Amino acid sequence: DAFDLPAHQRAFELLASGTFPEGWPDDLAGLGVELRALASDHPPSEQELTEATFRLQERSLERQAQRARDRGDDTAFFETRRLLTRLRQAIRTPARPS
Repeated sequence: DAFDLPAHQRAFELLASGTFPEGWPDDLAGLGVELRALASDHPPSEQELTEATFRLQERSLERQAQRARDRGDDTAFFETRRLLTRLRQAIRTPARPS
């Protein structure tokens, strides 16, 4: 839900599942090349990847909250805001390496 293009959603799902761009289907190869080019300076750490995922989820939840508010669904709005609060706490308190 955080993406405007279906290809971006699929790429995110593949990344989140641990599939690197080299293993993506041909129709996502261009996105994989772009992603590798952006990351070529230094590979991201696990913490950086986790934070990036959380930030994408944050934007998605913000939009969900706004849609719930726009349609007058207070229950969904407050539940989504609760999830946003928990997510933002997770962003501020990164996991410690094991």
